Formats: sequence, structure tokens, C-alpha cells
Amino acid sequence: MKNRRELAREEKKSRQQLETANDRFQRRNRDLSVACILIATGMHFSLFKLNPRMQIGNMETTGEEIVAMTLPPDVQIPPPPQSIARPATPRVSAGPVAEEITMAPTTFDANPVESLLPPPVDVKRQEKDSTPFYVPRDVEPRLLNGSEVAMLLEQNYPRTLCEAGIEGRVVLWVYVSVEGKSATCLVHSSSGYRMLDEAAKKVAGHMRFAPALNMDKPVAVWIAQPVEFSVS
Repeated sequence: MKNRRELAREEKKSRQQLETANDRFQRRNRDLSVACILIATGMHFSLFKLNPRMQIGNMETTGEEIVAMTLPPDVQIPPPPQSIARPATPRVSAGPVAEEITMAPTTFDANPVESLLPPPVDVKRQEKDSTPFYVPRDVEPRLLNGSEVAMLLEQNYPRTLCEAGIEGRVVLWVYVSVEGKSATCLVHSSSGYRMLDEAAKKVAGHMRFAPALNMDKPVAVWIAQPVEFSVS
């Protein structure tokens, strides 16, 4: 009788004779496939382990903000100006021209007195006039003796009004001559007290001014000069 080893050998031999080529390929390469899978797994693991880590970068876009601008309207260019017509050629008389044609008549009948211009103002003649008038000037007159005027106001303050505590302000029209003297003085705005008005006119007569200038020349002018009486 055959032993078990011989039976197993014969059974294996019979299976080998019955197996196909695919079965033989799988049987021979099973161990090689497992080894290749293990080798590939180790290679992938080493690649992920040894290589540096990958990080996600900032992919935001940066740029200047676009500002919408309103375009100005189209400029309408005006049409070119029309050409200027050439002036007419003056006519020249062939003969002599009579004097009546070139000059207006100068008789009193042709020029009545009512239509003539008024005569120029004489400043010296109106120096003592009661109606102030304007005189052109470039530089206004300037008071020179202000401290003396303040002392005169205190001396000429009416005693009765000062003791009663009555104060007032007078505005005077003062005519300043070319020498800077107070030539004429008129009350323009009264204080309401005749005694204060008279005292202000008396003090104004002692005022001295740097004269007004017109074209760098001294001129006589009327000015409004305020005078104040105060108890304090």
C-alpha cells in the first residue's frame, strides 16, 4: 500500500496537470505581488513623511480700487468770427472847406448861458462858507496835539454839567487849512447840551493837524472831528 506522502505527491501532480496557465501564473507570482505592494506602500509613506509639508497660500488678488469719474461735457467750439468789413474810404473835398462847416457857432444866441457849465469851485472863497464840501485828497489829515486837546477838554468841561455827571459827544465839521490849522468849526451832530457844543468848538480852535495831501501836495479839506466829554 502507498503511504500518505506518496498519495499527496500524486494528488499534487494531478492538480498540476489539470490547472490552467492563469492558475499557474497566480500561484507563482502571489508572493511577488505581495512584496511589490509592500514596497510601493513603503515608498509612498516615505515620500509623504520625508518631503516638506504643503501649505495653502493666500490666493486673494490685490489691486487699486477703480474710481468712476464723470467726464465733462463736450466743449462746443464757437465758430470763427466773421471778417471785419474794411472801413469806407473818406472822401476828400476837391475845393476849400468853409469855416462854418468845421466849427460850431460861438455866438450867445447859439450857446445860451443856461446851457453852459458852472464855474469851478474856488476853495479859498468857500473857506468861511457855512456849508462843508468835499475836496479830493489821497491822505487824510492827522491830529498832532492830542494830549493838549485832552487837557483842554478837561479844563473847558462846564463845571455844572461835570458835577452833575452829564456826559456828551459832539461831532464837529472842522475846516483844516493847508498849514494844518483849524480855520473854521461847525457843529455837525450836537450833544444835546449847548454848553458842551460851545466848549467843543472852543477846544477845536486849538487843534493842530498834519495837512491832507492830494498828489503829494497839501490841500485844505473839511473833516468830521468827534469830541467826547467824559466824567471818568
